[in-house]
Amino acid sequence: MEKPISVVIPFKSDVEKDYRELFYSLRSLQSKLKMEIEVFVCGDKINSLHGLNYITCKDEKGKGVKERNIYRKILAACHDERVSDDFIFTNDDIFLLKEFSEIPYYHKGELMETMKKANMDYRASLNHSRKYLISKGKPTLDYDTHFPIVYNKRKFIDTFANEAIDFDQPFGYVIKSIYCNMNYVSGIYGGDCKIKHPKKYKELLKRIEGKEFFSTSDGCMNEAMIELLNELYENRSNYEK
Repeated sequence: MEKPISVVIPFKSDVEKDYRELFYSLRSLQSKLKMEIEVFVCGDKINSLHGLNYITCKDEKGKGVKERNIYRKILAACHDERVSDDFIFTNDDIFLLKEFSEIPYYHKGELMETMKKANMDYRASLNHSRKYLISKGKPTLDYDTHFPIVYNKRKFIDTFANEAIDFDQPFGYVIKSIYCNMNYVSGIYGGDCKIKHPKKYKELLKRIEGKEFFSTSDGCMNEAMIELLNELYENRSNYEK
């Protein structure tokens, strides 16, 4: 019998959140991925869910450590024997809108184009990544879409083993783009669908029309968004008590 593919989700507990996004994200994964999966949460435990596997990895605090925290969690998954050699890495605010029998790689065009629109902190992460890729003679496409990605454990470890990739420097690197460009991943050009601000229900329907996936932010979780998520993912996942 073929081993299920692992799905790794980084998670940090926050008393000000109710984790509704995670509940719906798990429903999304279970209903839209046409493959057998086993879910691992890397970070804090969630008492309101059951049947999940946990990988211990605490976040560091401070400015400019976001990418380093994500990197450390992926690396922890790579060193965990329970996790499949190829595993899906996703976030608790990503939702699938169509069925997938395999996970494609999406990119948004050149990193330089993303840099023009990014805030100062994220621009630093993009710039570090672009400079490193250029120094290695690699492509500089932006693969950091709000969509799940498949990592190979050995490739990930080897890709980031180079001492020139220094996650101790503030803002670090955009991890998906380093991994995909260094390994010459063949990706599909496609726009992101990140909903950042509150919208009315009909506006949300229009925003996700024709999309294969979308992502949310804390600021957009109003009643209309909850109504939409309930409609899209009405069946509870196996992880809900």
